[in-house]
Amino acid sequence: MKALHLFNKYIKNLTLLIDNSLINDKFQELKDFYICPICLTKYDKIDGENPLTLEDAPQKSVGGSTNTLTCKKCNNEAGFKIDHHLVNRLIDLDNSKFLPNTEVAIKTEIDGILYNATLKIDEKGIMKVFHSKKNNNPTTLEKNIPELKKDKIVDFNFIRKKIIPDKLDYAVLKTAYILLFQYTGYKVILTDNYDVIRTQILKPEKGLIPKNFYFFSEKPYYKEGIHFVCEKGLEIIMVVFTAKTIKSSRNFCVFLPIPNKNYETTLDKIFEIKRKTGEVRLSAFPENINNVDYINDLDRIQRLENWFNEFKNF
Repeated sequence: MKALHLFNKYIKNLTLLIDNSLINDKFQELKDFYICPICLTKYDKIDGENPLTLEDAPQKSVGGSTNTLTCKKCNNEAGFKIDHHLVNRLIDLDNSKFLPNTEVAIKTEIDGILYNATLKIDEKGIMKVFHSKKNNNPTTLEKNIPELKKDKIVDFNFIRKKIIPDKLDYAVLKTAYILLFQYTGYKVILTDNYDVIRTQILKPEKGLIPKNFYFFSEKPYYKEGIHFVCEKGLEIIMVVFTAKTIKSSRNFCVFLPIPNKNYETTLDKIFEIKRKTGEVRLSAFPENINNVDYINDLDRIQRLENWFNEFKNF
């Protein structure tokens, strides 16, 4: 059972951190518990009034997979409040590119009257517009459609999904945060500077973190996974993931804080470089997160702790 495996995996990780004093003292009493990574509710079993549920990051509808557990309340609320904004944005981006073999819902305007229609694009890129009596006023439709001539201009607009930009951003933030937890367990997320990240995910109506914390590209920018940026003055965590639709894929680079470094200042430096040069190339470790273990390997976790401690006096 995957849920039970994940449950035991992260309990073991938290116990390892506590036994070796590699976590904040306030979490010492949580030994042998699983902690929901979003709300920090503790669990000694999977089931209960608010059970633990399998979490996907990114969502399965955009190519993601199940990788952690969050409580049912957090899973449902994040899905309702923010997750669908990422999915809808990717669909809108695809629709606006007139990709072959697609159908898109549109609004057409003929002689000042709006109609619901479907834009169909075949494998050669030839576009055709179809109007249905079912979705329009049949009387008006029958009157105007025959009047269309070869050179008649018909304006149309895509029927876009309802997307709130901030909630789109926080859907990206949540995905990166869950992936960080997947690969590093409790070591990073149970530090004080992640309180604001969790609050932002839970309360997307509040603007608590800087606006610029990620970018995306249609071409792979970095290898997927977790990267600890070690370039002097730009130390930060970079989470890279790919979100895929049927027709396209996009590579997201999301920057998350590290202990003892000012998150906003580091972001400003990184995005100033991007503004000036058009790209950001950063030195980071590990080269491949799948080749290292920050969950059970005590030596690896200790090295990470030592790196964080380098910035305590900054």
